[in-house]
Amino acid sequence: MALGSDPRAVALRVHLLFVFAGAVALGVGSVVLLIAAGVWLGAGGAGALVIRLPALVIHFVAWMLLLASLKALSLSPNKDDERLMVQMMIAWVLSVVAAFVGIWSLPWVLGGGICSGIVCSLSIVFFLPAPYLPFVPSVFAPVVACHAAFFLLESRRHEPVASGRLRNGAIVLLVIAAVSIAVQAAHWFYGPAYLLAGLTAIGYLWIAAGLYRPLRTSRDFTESLPEASRPEGL
Repeated sequence: MALGSDPRAVALRVHLLFVFAGAVALGVGSVVLLIAAGVWLGAGGAGALVIRLPALVIHFVAWMLLLASLKALSLSPNKDDERLMVQMMIAWVLSVVAAFVGIWSLPWVLGGGICSGIVCSLSIVFFLPAPYLPFVPSVFAPVVACHAAFFLLESRRHEPVASGRLRNGAIVLLVIAAVSIAVQAAHWFYGPAYLLAGLTAIGYLWIAAGLYRPLRTSRDFTESLPEASRPEGL
């Protein structure tokens, strides 16, 4: 069946394109964070703060790409796709909620040295602590965990090789998130620990690599789906 004549195949291909783009953007944003951490540890000072801000923008774009992928998936007439879309939307929404909760918790995390009382409240309102956000585990780790859940759900749609890569990438993200929270809880968050946020690039780019082959072969999209997920009669 030609791709253009199958609404489900069209929806799935567009969905895959946006998921792949989102994973790449998340990976690139994390690479920027890794560079910023290196500059910071090398006594880069203000230069590191400047580098971190583009990473926030790139990650925001990635969030929007993942949201667009869910919109595309919602256009599929298949009920299984609809159920999967709802589950992935929950993971996406939780990632946004986790980010806001993490930002809201900054007064307690950063303490009086950087953020206290009225000054802290105003800084959050005007997003002044933005340069610090990517490196605070209580902000980024829950978001990364939600992204891992998102991509684990996505892995259900793919053949074993691609699915395995998505799962492995998601596991890397979960491990980094868990280690980051443990580091913060143990008050070890200094020096090399600033690299943790940037290291999420490994998981995101691993996931992007897993999505590349299905994307490349998506002209005949049914070849990249498990047998149970193929439309009846194909």
